[in-house]
Amino acid sequence: MNTIIPISLIKKKEYEDYTNREKLPLLRLDSTYLLNLKVYSHIMQQAKDNKIDVFSIEEIGKLRKGQEKEGGVKAFGIMVKSIAKLTIHLLKLEVKSVSQSSLVNPYNIAIISTGIGSIGRSGLVPRFLHKLIEDLFDEKLPVSVTQHVIKFELERKDVSPYYIIALLNSFYGKMLIEGIATYGATGQLEVHIPILSKLKVPIVDIQNKVAKTVMEALEEYESKAWRAYFNAMKIVEEYLGKPEELVFSVVRARDIEKTTRFRIDPSRLLILGVVSKLISKYGGRVHKVSDLLEVHTTGVPREKRYKVKEGQHPLITIDSIDESGIIDDEKIYY
Repeated sequence: MNTIIPISLIKKKEYEDYTNREKLPLLRLDSTYLLNLKVYSHIMQQAKDNKIDVFSIEEIGKLRKGQEKEGGVKAFGIMVKSIAKLTIHLLKLEVKSVSQSSLVNPYNIAIISTGIGSIGRSGLVPRFLHKLIEDLFDEKLPVSVTQHVIKFELERKDVSPYYIIALLNSFYGKMLIEGIATYGATGQLEVHIPILSKLKVPIVDIQNKVAKTVMEALEEYESKAWRAYFNAMKIVEEYLGKPEELVFSVVRARDIEKTTRFRIDPSRLLILGVVSKLISKYGGRVHKVSDLLEVHTTGVPREKRYKVKEGQHPLITIDSIDESGIIDDEKIYY
């Protein structure tokens, strides 16, 4: 059976016209890219025919890639791992030295510019982020993007950042960004600003409805969730005392050893016993986890090549649980 090669769907002249018209460098010539290009062009034309506003990225805002700089501005850096669920994960920021131009403001969008599986994933810098960092970490530092993250600053008042962030993280948005990615010197897929700036996005008539839904999720519920999380951690720490003070008051330093897999550390058991007694002493109640939950352990590896067999339950692995203790549903093995 003959194989139909997608490259046959596009005439060479069409491709040359496109690259010349948009003033883009020669991109990938693989068949998948050319097919995506044809589909993309068709969708954009359909949008225009149906009176949907279509703008290029550079027409609605400015792009700037993060730059780490020795002796630069000290800031909480947004890393590739910091971007999740349309927003920025507080516990995955890292203090970096960056250029002044890398600093972000509320409502800027951070776009991952490299990495298979991560490229194009975007997070909105929420209005509450800087204040939350100051309140919870007791650090009055700015926030910035880092070297593998692009900052997108909207300039048009009639385009909502909440709509753009939803669009970029949709299947359609991911298809667009992956379609313009090129292979860099390291063999990784990369998105370059001169190319990304030419990307066209449709501004649909339900923009405000989409934006309102995302805004409520990020500005109301997420802000409250983060404050509740940190308040809970603060209560626990104040109630039990600092962990290091408790540890060294009940266990000699030489008895504290690193716990290895499948080995019970007596010093850890002693600490747990003391903590339980302290809680009971001040009127708290202590339960065994097994009395409250059904606990199972597995030998499931953390590698992504593991596949759940038909009929089995989805599995939560080491990679599924982030630093805040929240289970990331995108990293559950099905």
